[in-house]
Amino acid sequence: MAFIDADLEYPAELLPAMAELIAEDNRRCVIATRERDERPWFERQTSRMAHWVASSVLQLPVKDTQAGLKVFPGWFARDVLTQAGESGWLYDIEALMKARQHALTIVEVPVTQRSVRPRRATVGHMVACTPTLGKMAWNHWSRIAERFMTERWQLLRFGMVGAINTLVDIVVFWILMSTWPPFHNGRVAAVESLGAWIVASLCGYVLHSRVSFRTKLPALGFYIVTGLGVAVQMMMSGISSHYLGNVGALVGKVIGILAASVISYTGYHILARRTRNRLLMSKRALQSGS
Repeated sequence: MAFIDADLEYPAELLPAMAELIAEDNRRCVIATRERDERPWFERQTSRMAHWVASSVLQLPVKDTQAGLKVFPGWFARDVLTQAGESGWLYDIEALMKARQHALTIVEVPVTQRSVRPRRATVGHMVACTPTLGKMAWNHWSRIAERFMTERWQLLRFGMVGAINTLVDIVVFWILMSTWPPFHNGRVAAVESLGAWIVASLCGYVLHSRVSFRTKLPALGFYIVTGLGVAVQMMMSGISSHYLGNVGALVGKVIGILAASVISYTGYHILARRTRNRLLMSKRALQSGS
């Protein structure tokens, strides 16, 4: 679904190419961005200022919010844009906000806007839009605050599961290290750290899926992310053991776990979000089919 200003100040010949970009990936929307603008100087500058304000307060990652040439996937137009509340100047912004909320990639296509007819949007129109823009900004930042609170509890659950995993990891590591002391052999400490991680990761996969993120994490992605963490742990354990023996190996292990926790939470969070998006898309596809 595309819309273009009726005065054709934007190049309508770009519509097929923009539609083709969506045909390649229906999780995209394609919008025009004015790289060249042939309108009078004052109109250009006030327009750019309005775009900058809207993009800033609403965190829209686009250069041009109001260009009158945009193309959206059909499913998005039918299911989402038909529920839009704005019918005036801020319709474009609401459409872009909803695109962000539904995780659409926004592709910008540079265009030239010609000057065909006198200015329509005056400074007075822009000022009149301020209350509506403020309401949209309030809703946007309220959602961010709500998401922050949700993620705070998620982070707390992650920490609790991480504490359990850490305890399992350290106990198994200490047992292995006590059975086969490294004696300043960094490679032995690194292998023992790997063995402890294998046991802890099996426990962690179940707990993080069911407790931390409440979404079944992709096993391959989980172990790739966790593998990065264990590489850090092995390196820290090996280096510390080489210089400080058993005690150093344990200290290095703890430091490695802290660093790996940051890597793991970020990676698992991305995996969980992508899994939820795929489930949501599958649900919509089933509903459309029915």
